[in-house]
Amino acid sequence: MYCPECSGHMEEDEQICTHCGYELEYEPEYEPEYQPEDEPEPKRPRISVKTIVIICVSVVLVAALAFLALRILDFARNPPPPQPPPEILDDQPQVPTGPPDLPAGAGDEQPEAEPEAARVYAAGGLRMREGPGTDYEIIVVIPSYEHVTVLEEEGGWAYVEYGSISGWVSAEFLLREDDPRFWEEPQEAVVTSGSRSQSPTAVRINAASGLRMRMGPGAEYHVVMIIPYEEVVLAHDQNEGWVYVEHLGHWGWVSAEFLLDE
Repeated sequence: MYCPECSGHMEEDEQICTHCGYELEYEPEYEPEYQPEDEPEPKRPRISVKTIVIICVSVVLVAALAFLALRILDFARNPPPPQPPPEILDDQPQVPTGPPDLPAGAGDEQPEAEPEAARVYAAGGLRMREGPGTDYEIIVVIPSYEHVTVLEEEGGWAYVEYGSISGWVSAEFLLREDDPRFWEEPQEAVVTSGSRSQSPTAVRINAASGLRMRMGPGAEYHVVMIIPYEEVVLAHDQNEGWVYVEHLGHWGWVSAEFLLDE
């Protein structure tokens, strides 16, 4: 290095020339302007896997403790009802001390009633129906004073047998053997019979209230039964406006005026 004033030789670290006494002016080295964008970005802390596991386990433990605390609180507010003491079982066989307990109504069945004789007591005859009620169809009309056999009774109705047919009639119009009227006999005319044909004709009853079958060809004869409207009967013989017919095993005379050919 040389002095700019006298051109004398100087050492590198000298600031005053030893030859002429010239003092060198110090010029600091060039420093670049500060540029913040040139600084490196600070590094973000990285979360390790171990830290994540610890956080997850902590969350699960807190949730479990909270659930357990709620269950304990609910149990304290609503305790379960007291349970009955357990039954004491005895290994020894029990000896029955009486008849077994039966459910209500068991063993109360009454034996079936025996058939009982009765007679019809109804001026216009007694309607026999298919069931115990007026809403059932009429099977036949039994004339007054006819004998029937009572097989069963239910709610004011009696299941009776009349000849070869059976059905339900109102028990109100039946006479029993302890009634004096049971032994009365109606006044009847002399019974006549008709001839039976080998090839009878089927005819239909055309009387809205039923047609009376009588024991002879005339209105003065005793009524055997009343045949319902539109019933089909078998005609065998005729006698002056009367027809000898068969119906349900019974034989008698009906007025030919109320018969229609099939």
